Amino acid sequence: MKTGIAYFCSALALVMSGGALAQDNVRGDSGFYGGLAIGKAKAKLDHSDFTLNTPGIEETRDETSTVYKFLGGYQFTRYIAAELSYTDFGKFAYIYNATPIGFGESRVNYKAKSWASSAVVSIPLGSSRFSATGRLGIAWNTAERSALTGGGFVTIPPIPAATKSRAGLLWGVGGSYDFTPALTLRLEFEDYGKFGEAAGNNAVLQTTGRATIHMYSLNFIARF
Repeated sequence: MKTGIAYFCSALALVMSGGALAQDNVRGDSGFYGGLAIGKAKAKLDHSDFTLNTPGIEETRDETSTVYKFLGGYQFTRYIAAELSYTDFGKFAYIYNATPIGFGESRVNYKAKSWASSAVVSIPLGSSRFSATGRLGIAWNTAERSALTGGGFVTIPPIPAATKSRAGLLWGVGGSYDFTPALTLRLEFEDYGKFGEAAGNNAVLQTTGRATIHMYSLNFIARF
């Protein structure tokens, strides 16, 4: 992953260098583009789907992670584009501290990723290179919850790994700046909606559990 990012950033540097020698104008009205986004994801794990309700076990959540997104799209006009993306939200965790009853710390890890299709609207701000952006689309969200690991205590029955994919509503807002006709920097907030499935009737042992995830990201976009 890090090697790929290094290559991509090198390519962006070449694009920027070439763009600096080009005529100073706004980006074209149409064409393909690709990019990479790096940022922070925030998950809200549904406590009721993960709690063991066991006296003596303290429960906490690790709900932030570094996120990577790869994207590609087509700009139809100066104002609207269609975009496809793959987002890796990294790993979150629900943590069980059983030290008060003589055991250690255990956790279930919660990984999330998403494939998405969306329309992106850009509204130029006067004659500057800045634009306001909006996004609306559909995401295919996948949650992967690990088995209970560490700590020395076990549940009966044991907590197995589980995976669940589901559709979610994707929306976002942000702003962008065109450094050159070929290179844009976009700062964006995106909400991917719901991940996982409910653990009804204390079925936490057999399901992924639910979460909602949003993220803030910096997008580096190059046009072809």
